[in-house]
Parts: sequence; C-alpha cells; structure tokens
Amino acid sequence: MLGICDPLLAVCSMLLGGAASYVILSIAERMRATDQGQTTIRWLFIGAVAAGLEIWAMHFIGNLAFCPSVSATEDAGLAVLSLMSAGATGAIAVYVISSHVEGWMRLVSGGMLMGACMSLTHVTSTMAVYHPIDAQAILLPFVYSVIGIVVLSVVVTVIAGWNISYGGWRVTEKATAMGFALAGTHLIGLIPMYEVGDVVNRIHPPAIDVDLLAVVAVSLSTLLAVIDRQVTKASKLARASHARLIEAIESVPQWFALFDADDRLVICNRKYREVMSGNGAQVQSGDLFESIVRRTAERGDIPAAMGNVEPWMRWRLDMHRDPVSPYIQYRSSGEWLQINERKTHDGGIVFIATDITALKNAEQAAEDAKARLADSLALVEAAKTRMQEELNVGRDIQRSMLPRVFPAFPDRKELELYAVLEPASEIGGDLYDFFLVDQHRLCFVIGDVSGNGVPAALFMAMTKIMVKTRAASDPSPASIVTHVNDALSAENDSCMFVT
Repeated sequence: MLGICDPLLAVCSMLLGGAASYVILSIAERMRATDQGQTTIRWLFIGAVAAGLEIWAMHFIGNLAFCPSVSATEDAGLAVLSLMSAGATGAIAVYVISSHVEGWMRLVSGGMLMGACMSLTHVTSTMAVYHPIDAQAILLPFVYSVIGIVVLSVVVTVIAGWNISYGGWRVTEKATAMGFALAGTHLIGLIPMYEVGDVVNRIHPPAIDVDLLAVVAVSLSTLLAVIDRQVTKASKLARASHARLIEAIESVPQWFALFDADDRLVICNRKYREVMSGNGAQVQSGDLFESIVRRTAERGDIPAAMGNVEPWMRWRLDMHRDPVSPYIQYRSSGEWLQINERKTHDGGIVFIATDITALKNAEQAAEDAKARLADSLALVEAAKTRMQEELNVGRDIQRSMLPRVFPAFPDRKELELYAVLEPASEIGGDLYDFFLVDQHRLCFVIGDVSGNGVPAALFMAMTKIMVKTRAASDPSPASIVTHVNDALSAENDSCMFVT
C-alpha cells in the first residue's frame, strides 16, 4: 500500500509540478505572441528543456518521497531516458497549449500524447531508482495507472486551453491547478509499484542527499518563477510596444517592409503583403527579398521585367542593396510607385513605397493638355498665316484700285498730281481717286470709310466705283454725292458710312 517516507519531499514534488506548469504556460504564451517560425522553434526547445527538467525533477523527488516495498538501486541509463521523455512531455505540452485555437480535439489528442510521454517518464524514472519488479504481477494496475496519467494529462491541456479561451485565471492560478493534475499523474503512476501489504521503511539510494536535493530543486524552481515573472512582465511590455508598432505601420497608406541583415523579411504591413503575394505564394516573415521580388517579376506584375527577368533582377537587387535615391516603378495593375529604401544601423533595409498614381495621372493629363495646346497654337498660327496671306492679297488688290502712275497726265503739263496711301492697318477704308471726265473736267475724290479691315476695304471699293460711274454722266458734285449716299445707305445693316 501507498506510504510516504518523507513529507517534505512529497511537498517539494508537488511544488515542482506547479513550477513545471508555470514554465509551460509562460513559454506557450510567448509562442502564441510570435508568428516567426525560427523564434517558435527556439521557444519550443526552451520549453522542452525547462519544463522537461521540472517534470523530471517532480517525478524523481516524488519517487524518493513515496516508499514502495522494493529495494533501491541506481541506473544512469534509465535516468537519462526518463529525462529525455520528460523533455518530450514539456515540448508537447508547450506546443499543444500554444496552438489551442486550432480546436479542442487538438488539445485532447495532444494531452493523450503528453500522457504517454509522462507514463514513460514515470516508469523509467521509477525504475532508475528501484529494482524492477515482476511485470506480470503489476500488469493490470500498470494499465490502470497509464489510463489515469493520460486522463490527467488531458485535464492539464484542457485547463490551459479552456482558460485561455474563456477563463480569467491568472497564470499562478492556472499553474496551481495544472500542478495538482501533474502531481496526480505521479501519484497514480506509483500505484503499480506497491505490493499488497504494509509499507516498509527503506534507506534512500546511496550518495543522494535527498533533502538537500529537494531544497535545491525547489529553490531553483522558485528562482526560475521569479525571473520568469519579470521576463513575462517585460515581455508584455514588449508585446504592447510591438502591437503599437504594428498598428502604426498598418495605418500608413504606404507599403512598408523591414528586412534584416540577411535580407529576410522581419515585418511588413497588410498592404505590402496583399500586393506582393499572389498565385498561392503568400509573403511571410523570413522570406528573402530576392524571392519575393522574383515572384512578382515572374508573374508579370512588373512590365519592365517581362522577357528579361534575370537582367532586371540583377538591376533591382543592386538598387536594393545599395540604395541611393528614390526611383519610380510602374506595375501591370496601372499603379505608379515611388520606392524609397534606406539601410538601418544593423545592416537591415527599410522599404517604403508610395502610390503616386494620381500624381502621374495628373502629370500625364498636364502633358496631354500641353500637347493639345501646342496643336491648337499650331492651328492658330496656320490660320493667322493664311489670314495674313489673304489680307496681303486684299491689300494688294485695294492698292491696285488706286492711281499709282505718276505723273498721272503726262500730256497735260498744267496738271501735276501725286498721292500716296498708308493705311493704319493692313487693310483700311481710306480712299482717294482722280480722273479726267473729259478734256475739260477733272474729278478728284478723297474719302474715309468708318471702321477698318476687310469690310471697310469692300465699302471703299464700292464707293470708288459708284463715284466713278456716276461722275461719267453727272457733272454736279452734289448730285454725285447724293446718289452715292443713297446707294450706300440702302440695305446697309452694318450701318457703315463714308465721309
């Protein structure tokens, strides 16, 4: 039957169970706070070592505390095997609890696997201290004890997973509950080692100062708990800072990414991840910059890389590894990006891309407007040239209608007439004319049409023709003027006149 040789060791064993639970919970929470594969593996290894040592110490000291009626011995090989299985138990517990969001069945199956490793730890650690006993004599109790250990291991994982999802227990409260369950696995595991009958006192294995061993183990566990609490506090502050950093980079409209000295992605915002991912290849922390950019080039996101991926990749990597100034990149989606890359003090690179599509569209619109304006100016200039040519023709025609040969009457020495017309504009309404009506009469006319330009020139031509036509049959200047005035006033919607 079950007995206790040393109550102090029994209490120490239970405390070590609580310490192991505390370590498992603390490391599981750290693993849940990170999504980086390498960091997760490191935490899993730490959990296997730290929690495994605590679990192994709990079983080993518990074996010394409870007194089965068998003789004592020492077996280093079994002790090492029990230590390895304890490490596996710790690793399984940390991993299952940290990934509890994947379902309750995962907790249960993980707890069963943890229970199997716990059973192996208990059996090997017990047999490392005591001589083996007849397996047939304890087969049925052994099966019952394994079932009990597995059930309690499932309870351990479910307590942790349930409280993370729904409960509000503090870490110490969760560790206490889980510690009792772990201690229970050890107590149940001892049942097959007891023969029916009274408990006999025995001497502990030689060379083992069990009281000192227990005090040292508990002291180390307590120190570990104190240190871990401070680390947890600092870790919470770090996670809070990390959360604020994530919120900050998610709020910026630019694409943001940080690469470490090995050119692997450390962190990026959602905009960068969504745009750079594609065709089932999601951008993840730890990806090489070269692999990320190569995927975008090979799937045709960069028009400049189409047909010459390798030369473009060499150029892009040179720009990335030795950033000097921002550069512009056009994407197949129609976006224009201004990419800025800067090196950090530890050799990493900060990548920031700003969408300048609106600016480029505005620039293109301005260029198009400038081109249209140039075309319009060319048309205006052509029209102006054509108009000028037409005006020159009109001016020449107008001047051809005026007397240009001097002396006008070379046979009439008594008459000397000279005239010149310089209009204020290219074509004007000013006029003059003189001609012999007969051998005894000379008609001399000077006029000024209202306005200028082509209408005035036409009005001037009409006036000149009317005067010359009327003077041939009318000797009266007054009558000529009256007749011409009546003719010009008829149907004169523009109300032009000549003086």
